[in-house]
Amino acid sequence: MGNAMSLIPKLAALVALVAVSLGVLSGTGYKAEWWSIPIAFKMLEWALYTGGGAAALGLVSLFVSKQRGLAIGIIVAGGGIGLFILMQVLTGGKVPMIHDITTDTENPPQFVKIVALRGENSNSLDYTNAVAPVARGSEETRSVRELQEGFYTDIKPLDLDAGTGSCFSLVAEVAGDQGWEMVNVDPEALIVEATDTTFWFGFKDDVVIRVTGDTMSCRVDMRSVSRVGISDVGVNADRIKTYMAALEKASKRS
Repeated sequence: MGNAMSLIPKLAALVALVAVSLGVLSGTGYKAEWWSIPIAFKMLEWALYTGGGAAALGLVSLFVSKQRGLAIGIIVAGGGIGLFILMQVLTGGKVPMIHDITTDTENPPQFVKIVALRGENSNSLDYTNAVAPVARGSEETRSVRELQEGFYTDIKPLDLDAGTGSCFSLVAEVAGDQGWEMVNVDPEALIVEATDTTFWFGFKDDVVIRVTGDTMSCRVDMRSVSRVGISDVGVNADRIKTYMAALEKASKRS
């Protein structure tokens, strides 16, 4: 019995190692083009299961083993990766199944140079006619505009007390501070285009920012679109909120 109990921490450590490896490799392997996105997501699913199993075995190890440090490490590693993935799943279940978010749902900013950079398998840029499931697994669909307006009520344009020229300069400066790959900064058309690449999976999301107005005031609109996937798990909306907050803060300093 004692020998069997002594194996539990070792088994727990092995399961935790598998969980962390699956979690890390799911994204890095997809980014390196070793496997497709369905395989990567299946690896995440198994990382969730094994992470939870490792945490459970780690808890048992606390009571049956003297290696408390190892047991705590197993709980942190296995439970941590499992909890992180679970939070992503829960977040995905709360937000709409859309991946194209804009501050102007009637006349969304249009991409120019980025269009040529998006592969033929990328998501459509037709916001106006796009539809999406009302929920994960549902066959009922609604327009992306309706889904966005019903959920992301805080995604709005930003009005500034500055002429379009100085406004555009600030817009471009703040965009350059976001860590995005700048693709097009056009002071004549008053648009900025950029691409943001996610850390884990290397997903590319495209951004376009548009300035309109006159010599006294301006309006800043923004659009953020994922190249692949149906749901963005709220990433594009968060990107817009983060940028707009940074822009508003910068405008108060200038």
